[in-house]
Amino acid sequence: MEKELNPFLERAKSQQYTISMDKSLAELFLTAVFLEKNKDVKSLKKDLDTSELGSNFLLQILKKRIVALDLPIEFTLPAAIAAISLASNPGKIVTLLIDCLTAYEGETITINKLTEMYPFGFYNEETFIDYIDNYLKPRKVAWSEVY
Repeated sequence: MEKELNPFLERAKSQQYTISMDKSLAELFLTAVFLEKNKDVKSLKKDLDTSELGSNFLLQILKKRIVALDLPIEFTLPAAIAAISLASNPGKIVTLLIDCLTAYEGETITINKLTEMYPFGFYNEETFIDYIDNYLKPRKVAWSEVY
């Protein structure tokens, strides 16, 4: 089966299909922005386990998928922190990883790239369920096997 272009990358740029972060997640996102702007740009793969966030469940999921599947992508540690402020559960963090692979295969994900992809926040629940059920589970889009 030939993979379709991922229509959800465009939906992520629309307020209609996304949900804004709550105050605590927005604070986490802003902290990540501060870290990256101040050149505290460590690597998720190399530096997560030695950071104070090393035990964060969602960051561990993100790292383990990248490492175990030898995926052609890297996240700065601040971008990974920003990612968990956007995608607040395991299914969403893996979906965010798939989006990043689709848009930026072979590159390092920074906060700037995440804000280009999700300018209004991550997918709302209805859009997220549609994405999973109709595109990722049937393996219609590139990188859906990561899910």
